[in-house]
Amino acid sequence: AVITGAASGIGAACVRSIAGLGYTVVGFDVDDESGRRTFAELGAPQEYGHLDVRDADHWKTALAAVGRDFGRLDVLHLNAGVMIRPKGRPLLDNPLDWLSVDSYRKVMSVNLDGVVFGILAALGSPGLRQIIITASGAALAPLAMDPFYTTSKYAVLGLGLSLAPSLKERGVRLDVICP
Repeated sequence: AVITGAASGIGAACVRSIAGLGYTVVGFDVDDESGRRTFAELGAPQEYGHLDVRDADHWKTALAAVGRDFGRLDVLHLNAGVMIRPKGRPLLDNPLDWLSVDSYRKVMSVNLDGVVFGILAALGSPGLRQIIITASGAALAPLAMDPFYTTSKYAVLGLGLSLAPSLKERGVRLDVICP
């Protein structure tokens, strides 16, 4: 199983849970210090690697290495995500005061492009039978405190719902979770 955003939070919890089910887990993140620490606690055969989900070529390289090293990829959990709300801002402030082109590009590149590039890179992986996308409750009800995050999560929910029937025809189950 491959899990992105595996260094902390939901991703690290999923790594522990899926490894506990007997899967070999390869976790990816850009927070290498936390990722290495999380995977050191688990030990072999679990592995950590650096992956910038915003880069389609990094995806191809990473999943090719998984295929080479483990023979197949059964489960792909696309969990990496970011919010762009500045740290320390009051929860009820006006987001129009801090929205920017750069913040939009960052959240969309991680939260949406990372999912798209992951799916595209995984389609040819031998053994692939399940893709899980972590969206958010913000995909079901707008989160006014972070509009770009909400936009990205609505998009990944729509992507997942629209791809699921075609993937099912290939024997791949696609689930979108909205914690």
